[in-house]
Amino acid sequence: MDTINITNPSKRFLKISRFNNYVDLSDSFNIHNNKLSKLLFESEIYKITFKTLKKSYNLFLTANELICNDCIKYLKKELGIEVSGDGLFFEIINYTQNFEIIFDIENTTFINTNSVQNGVICFCKESH
Repeated sequence: MDTINITNPSKRFLKISRFNNYVDLSDSFNIHNNKLSKLLFESEIYKITFKTLKKSYNLFLTANELICNDCIKYLKKELGIEVSGDGLFFEIINYTQNFEIIFDIENTTFINTNSVQNGVICFCKESH
C-alpha cells in the first residue's frame, strides 16, 4: 500500500516507481489552489542525484526533458552508469558498481511505494 510521507509543507508530490531497471515518475503531481495538477509537475525542474561510494552527479530535469547526451556520457565514463530516457521515465541500461538515485528533497513530499522510500532508489550489483 502506498503512503504519503509529508516531511515539509510542499506542493510537489513525487510518486516514484521502480520495476526492474526502469524508473517511472508518471504518477507524480503538484497541488495548486487545492487542485491536483500533473501539468504543473511536468513543467517543474527537479534534481536527480546519481551517487556511488566515491562520486556523485546531479541532473536538473523537467519531466518531459530528455537526459542530454553530455550527461549520459559523463555518467557512463565517470560513474559507470548507462542511462536512457527523460525526467518522467528512464532506464538504467547497465552499471558497474552499486549506486543510489536520490530525488530532489527540496519542496518535495514523497509518496512511498514498495520499491522507493523517501525518494531514494538503490541499485546493487549481485555478488557471485
